Amino acid sequence: IMAPKGTPGCLDEDAVLEFVNGSLDADALGRVEQHLALCRDCSWLVTAAVLVRDEEMPMALRAGARIAFDSTGGRFEQLELIAEGAMGSVYRAVDTQTGASVAIKRLKRSIAAQNPDLVERFLRESEILRRLDHPNIVKIIASIDGPEGHQIAMEYVPGGSLRNLLKAQGRLSPRCAIKLLLELTDALARAHHLGVTHRDIKPENVLLAADGTPRLSDFG
Repeated sequence: IMAPKGTPGCLDEDAVLEFVNGSLDADALGRVEQHLALCRDCSWLVTAAVLVRDEEMPMALRAGARIAFDSTGGRFEQLELIAEGAMGSVYRAVDTQTGASVAIKRLKRSIAAQNPDLVERFLRESEILRRLDHPNIVKIIASIDGPEGHQIAMEYVPGGSLRNLLKAQGRLSPRCAIKLLLELTDALARAHHLGVTHRDIKPENVLLAADGTPRLSDFG
């Protein structure tokens, strides 16, 4: 995987691999994340590196520079990697039916093969989100089981997490905190009314919309 040539500030091969492997220090990580937010070419390279590392990219595409394939049944066009965890990855995509941005949550095939219970939990999250129709709970758009594995297409929430907000500005004002809590407790009341317990309430699982309103996520 080679970086684009002649583009100032773009990532070279070593930087891409260090970012994907989590070996950058905090300062370098911050600079790379800022660059990835602005540079689509480097975002494609990082996505490609993640897929190659996890052996989830079709062999015919491993020599290509961009991941332009459609892995979500023809409806969604995958754009860039948003986040990656031990069990899966989240990508930003475009819903070709509506033109809206969406988030595609993909369970790693290697993890799914080793632990069928995780697949059951992943599918259960999809069903739970389908039932929980609430303005402060992340909405599900589609559930996909294709060549790239089990995936959920969800509402794209662009404002980051409550954890990011707390790191950036510290303690919230009482007015802001109360507003968030009222909306989140209303979302939890809806879930409890339907017999659903979240079991993992934490700032990382509270996403923020562009207007600052919270979205409860990760019911898996």
